[in-house]
Amino acid sequence: MKNIHIGSIIKQKLDESSMSIKNFADIINCDRTTVYIMVLIWLFSLMKEELEEYLVYH
Repeated sequence: MKNIHIGSIIKQKLDESSMSIKNFADIINCDRTTVYIMVLIWLFSLMKEELEEYLVYH
């Protein structure tokens, strides 16, 4: 089973559309900060995976 992070889906969909983060936050009934946090958590998880892979091979 492939791991999919909600932050990656949010970022992808926002990049594909003309919707702002504010509009998206309004739709899911939260604030912009919460959306940014979800995307940042996803980015940090990517960085963690890359760092772990680097450490394994070096």
